Amino acid sequence: ETVISPDAVAVLKGAPRFELARAFVEFTLSDAGQRLVLLRAGEPDGPRRHAVGRLSVVKQLYEEYPPAQRAVGAVNPFAVGHTIHYDNKLGIQRWDALNDLFGAWVVDAHPELTAAWQALLHSSLTAPERQRLEDELFAPPCSEEELAAHAWRITDDSPRERTLVVTRWGEEARQRYRRIRSLARGE
Repeated sequence: ETVISPDAVAVLKGAPRFELARAFVEFTLSDAGQRLVLLRAGEPDGPRRHAVGRLSVVKQLYEEYPPAQRAVGAVNPFAVGHTIHYDNKLGIQRWDALNDLFGAWVVDAHPELTAAWQALLHSSLTAPERQRLEDELFAPPCSEEELAAHAWRITDDSPRERTLVVTRWGEEARQRYRRIRSLARGE
């Protein structure tokens, strides 16, 4: 199952050309505008060169145009037939957990990550050796279970505990990247 999330269109408060902005929103939501959003490039009434590739909010367009003419293929949000329960609290926790993980492994350790990648790119390793190090470099930093546990603890544990986990992840990232860099350089 998946969540279908819409693209937003709006007029910004204080828009310098308010009437033009409002006309754009009205056109975007019209059948003609929604055809541009939904159809493949080159289809009659569709975009000329490049598909926008978004779902339409006009139900009848899915009936008018078969999947082969749509940039999104057979996807039809009106034919889903059921909804899923979305746990907003859990979604926020997962978002925060992924941000913690990404921050520790990519943002904070970016210099070490870049150095490891550059060392691999310029290494004289054999193809299998290089592949092994690339696999290690890009391996998930923790298990799905550990990330899920971190997500649950975000709201229950103290900020100190959360910081300890993120700090540990950052150190693990730096150690991995430094080791890969050294091996790629033959050190």
